[in-house]
Amino acid sequence: MLKRIKDLLLRLFELQGFQLLKDQYFTKTKKRKIEETKFVNSIDDEVLNNIMNFYKKVSPFYSDQIRKELQIGGAWKNNIKLNRKLQLQAIEDNDKEAYRELIENMFRNEMVSQMWDGGYYNKKLIGKEIPYDFYVWMDAFKYLTDRTEEDLVSDSIGNPWGCDSGHGIIKLMDPRQGIKAQSIINLINIIDKEKNHKPTLLDLGSGFGGDMEKVARWYNKPLRIILSDIPVNLTSAYAFISSSIPSAKSNLIETTDELAFLLQDDINGLEFIFLPNCFIEELEDIEIDIFHNHGSLSEMDRETVEFYLGVLLKNTNYFHEINSNRPAYLSDSHMEVSSKEFPIPESHQLISRTPTWYTPRGHRYLTNIYKKIDTSTTH
Repeated sequence: MLKRIKDLLLRLFELQGFQLLKDQYFTKTKKRKIEETKFVNSIDDEVLNNIMNFYKKVSPFYSDQIRKELQIGGAWKNNIKLNRKLQLQAIEDNDKEAYRELIENMFRNEMVSQMWDGGYYNKKLIGKEIPYDFYVWMDAFKYLTDRTEEDLVSDSIGNPWGCDSGHGIIKLMDPRQGIKAQSIINLINIIDKEKNHKPTLLDLGSGFGGDMEKVARWYNKPLRIILSDIPVNLTSAYAFISSSIPSAKSNLIETTDELAFLLQDDINGLEFIFLPNCFIEELEDIEIDIFHNHGSLSEMDRETVEFYLGVLLKNTNYFHEINSNRPAYLSDSHMEVSSKEFPIPESHQLISRTPTWYTPRGHRYLTNIYKKIDTSTTH
């Protein structure tokens, strides 16, 4: 009798256009409260000195002499000035100790402005329930990657806060970055089979380096990873990854000559190159096995998107991008460029287009993977 009533109610719901679904968890991640680290890791003095010396040669906003597509201007420049006041002041004053304080606590201050997702730090959050979405993303991470919570823990600077795994703090955005990292590793494994060389990766708009830090730790084989971003983000990535993976070679690039010297060497281990995006044209003739971009291409204007793809796709084997496929206004005057309108050359074929798993249903972001093909046999 009870089953008949239940079936009748379900039928009535369906007739009204509704559907009842049981909330599904793949692994039933344990519910916890937001916690914070008890110990703050220190930045290596050499890394800090390299950052301060970097800014003596590379201005946070570059020079007006660089080409238009690479200039940091307009709303983006104003946003940095508004949200990175302490960082910019420490750079202007060459105040090493002020910069040390900022970078050692970067996950709790302005240093992650515009690079963070999942809510900024507030002392009042400690002890509160972790948001529901985190469990969805964590379950997805485990389900899609066959990895554990502990794989997400990074022993780095930054004074992180979030979910205590028992082996360290998992930042609230770590599961999503972990899904991306595993997707990139899957492509690296294909490269391993297709090519007889050690892979080179490029992350354009790399933020604080969370994606590539996980790729490097989990892949755990010789690899060259080039992270490219504007200076105020790039130096944070350099500090974060240098602390998390101190055994890797980490190079913060100040000149094009320095980059050329590094690129002429073979890949003998794990190597990071932190490249200001003003030098991006120096990669035009470099073979890139995987070019990764999340979000920033669709936020640029059309001419800038054309510039980057024109420079970088010539020698890119796989293009892995996660961008808006339905444009939206980022400001009153700037409309995003839809990823379906990116000027992808005939040399690259779309092999996968999927919704970005860890964003809400109906979200405008898609994950697209393009592969370079041999066009000599197609004409």
